[in-house]
Formats: sequence, C-alpha cells, structure tokens
Amino acid sequence: QISIIETFIEQGVDAIIAIPCSGTAIVDTVKMSDAKGIPVFLVDTGADECPYVSFVGTNNYNGGKLAADWIGKNVKGDVAILDGFSGNDATTQRYKGFMEQIKNYPDVKVVASEYGNCEMSKGMEVAENFLVAYPRLRGIFAVTDMMAIGAGQACIAAGRRDEIKILGFDGQPDAAINILDGTIDATIAQKPATMGRLI
Repeated sequence: QISIIETFIEQGVDAIIAIPCSGTAIVDTVKMSDAKGIPVFLVDTGADECPYVSFVGTNNYNGGKLAADWIGKNVKGDVAILDGFSGNDATTQRYKGFMEQIKNYPDVKVVASEYGNCEMSKGMEVAENFLVAYPRLRGIFAVTDMMAIGAGQACIAAGRRDEIKILGFDGQPDAAINILDGTIDATIAQKPATMGRLI
C-alpha cells in the first residue's frame, strides 16, 4: 500500500484517498504527500497523528461494544475472538470496545483471541483450532464478516454449528446471505457507501 501511494505522489496526483492497512505505517507517507501539496483523505481506518485532511469512518470502538452487548445477550459460557491483524486501527478498536463492554456480562468468559488476518480461510483455520482447544465454546466474535463466515464453515464441518453463536462485523452482503442460510448468526453493520459519499 505504501509503495502504491508513493507512486501516486511521484505522479503528482491532485488528491489521495486511502484506507490504511496500518495507522502507524502510513504516517510517513502521509507526511510525504503533504510536503508535495497533495491532500490525503482517510476512509474506514484512521492514522496516527499526521497531516491528513479528514477521516470518515465508523466508530469502531462503539461497534465493538455493540458486539459485546449482542454476545452478552445471546451467549452464556466460553467465547473466542477472531481479531484482524496487528497494526490495523479499525479492527483493533473493535476488539478493544468488545473487551471493555463484555466485562458487564459475568456469564461470558473470553477464553481466546487470535489473529485471522481478516481472511475467510484463515478465520476458518483459527476457528478450527478454537473448536479443538475449547470443547465448551459457545460463541465466536469475528471483527470482520469474512472471518465470521470462515468460523461458521468450521463449526458446520465440526457438527457444532447449533451450539455456537457467531457474530461478524461490517454488514457485507455476503454476511447477510450467510445469516439467511444459517452459517453465521449476526453482524454489526456499517455503511461503506455513506463513507464514500461523505469523503
């Protein structure tokens, strides 16, 4: 991503719109762009302190709290978290909001958290490990829908889908389809099209 943005800077584009993979790693690139007089607008994921023009995105921390409320109301027992990947501000904030809010639900115990790299296949792989390590698992919160779908597939393959609630995050059309067909139970929705219009 950084090399792509640097190429845009070298081309002298009029503006750059970015969804940072890492809110820390992108800082120097934003500074480089600003020095060349090219404004940078951030969408979905913010960045550490640097001279970007504006940020349009979901309050991911509050979204994580909503996720904890849903789990707290629908699950009793052991819960595992499929986190995104290290350095991604959006997924980190979802995780932090969840962990803060889940403290209000004493019947829920978070037993594990692993990175699923926001990928369906990796989410499925990590969920398979959860199922082996935690035979009393009753819920999985995935910080993206793709990982949630992977987790649902793992639970179906293990014959444990009926006993484990699965919650994703993003509100993607694929997630809606997978809710309807029973692969996952719910998702925390955000509105990417609205973000695009606002930017």
